Amino acid sequence: RLPDGTLMATRMPCRAPPTNLSVVLSRDDGDTWSDPLALFDLQGIAPGQVIGVEGTVDARGEIHWFLMHQWRPDFRGEGERDGPGAYDGARIDLWHARSTNARSHWTPPRRIWEGYTGSLNSCLTLTSGRIVLPFSFYVDRTWGRRGTGFDAYTFFGMFHGATLCSDDGGDSWAQSAPLKVATPDIVGAYGACEPVAIELRDGRVWMLIRTQLGRFYESFSPDGLHWSPPAPSAIRSSDSPAGLARLDDGRLVLIWNHCLRFPYAYGGRQVIHAALSEDEGKTWRGGREIGWDPHRAEPPPPQGDFGTGYPFPVA
Repeated sequence: RLPDGTLMATRMPCRAPPTNLSVVLSRDDGDTWSDPLALFDLQGIAPGQVIGVEGTVDARGEIHWFLMHQWRPDFRGEGERDGPGAYDGARIDLWHARSTNARSHWTPPRRIWEGYTGSLNSCLTLTSGRIVLPFSFYVDRTWGRRGTGFDAYTFFGMFHGATLCSDDGGDSWAQSAPLKVATPDIVGAYGACEPVAIELRDGRVWMLIRTQLGRFYESFSPDGLHWSPPAPSAIRSSDSPAGLARLDDGRLVLIWNHCLRFPYAYGGRQVIHAALSEDEGKTWRGGREIGWDPHRAEPPPPQGDFGTGYPFPVA
């Protein structure tokens, strides 16, 4: 949502390397949309595929885009991957570009993180002006090399959660300490992944983390960079990410798959739900079904994924 109320949405081709980042605009709350508008060139990014984009508007009204750049296309579904080690050598880096001069010019995309991340599900600008990008990253961990200290006594899966933070408009970035969640098995469980965050009225930042434990885990931060140890939340989920947004009247909206997980998210993404909170996420009402997979009554497919798409709510 731009400062003048316009909605801006990115358009990415599914399986063809894009040459530019294109957007569509709506000035009537999404009823109609403009033709695609090219914002900036992607030719400076190394060969590969830009597979996902997240954006935020900073305190000055400028737009920041975060791009996921996959070095080697991988269209396998969850049931076709091999568990720990499946992502060894794979790369999905994070790149950043921003507008300048009242959104009239754009900086060239610049890589701000190297490694493997699976998805970007939120980014936000805090009241302080700090830009916060929650993400998760692959860790080369197996049961045979699960770590030392407390890590040796349990298994934290293949992914850690984290945030990248910038106080200078994206010129420099600091990464938080990793956020870990123990997993229910030692073969294919991801661990802490696809975190989503929102700023609360008291200034804290609240994060909901996708897990394989039947519910979101939550963490709190005073600044978006330093986080409490993840702990179980009261919100049941199906190994799927959340969507969080704040309405103009102050209420929080949660959009998620309020379903059971079995054996993966196959059993829990057929329906997507929404709920409202008037007390900063302590209690929720509603939980209504707002979207359904048209194939929800059929068996899961032998290849690929199954269920509703990820939620990215904007008020």
